[in-house]
Amino acid sequence: MDGAQQNKKKARTTKAQLKWYVEFIQSIRKILSGKNTPYDPQVQKRLWDEIALNLNSFYGPNTTATKWKESLSNWKKQLHARARKLKAERLRGGSFSGEELSEFEEQAISAFGMGAVNGLECVTLGLPVSKSFAIC
Repeated sequence: MDGAQQNKKKARTTKAQLKWYVEFIQSIRKILSGKNTPYDPQVQKRLWDEIALNLNSFYGPNTTATKWKESLSNWKKQLHARARKLKAERLRGGSFSGEELSEFEEQAISAFGMGAVNGLECVTLGLPVSKSFAIC
C-alpha cells in the first residue's frame, strides 16, 4: 500500500463531509431511526449506500457504508456527550473546561434531535395528588 492510500485510510472525517451529512439528515429524517424502524431495511441500506457514495466523493476518508454508519454514530455520541457536559456545567454555575460548541455543532445537534442532550420530558401519571408519580 503506498503512502497516499495509507494516509487516505487513516484520515479523519473532514468538515465538508460532516457538513454534507448534517444537511442530508435535515432533509431525510428516515436515516435517524434505530433498530425498531417502521421503514424497510432495504430502504435504510440504500440510504446508507447513498451517504457513503456522497461522502466518499469528498476529500477525506473513503470507506464502506457500514464503516460510515459506525463512524458517524460515534461522532454523534461524542457531540451529544460534550453538549450534555456543557449544559450540566452551565446549570451548576461552573465553567466548562472544554471548548464551547461551534455553530456547526449546534446545528448538528439540532438536526439529530435534542433528546440526548435535554433528556425526556417528565410525564405525570393520572393518580390522586397525594400519590402522583412522575416518570422521567
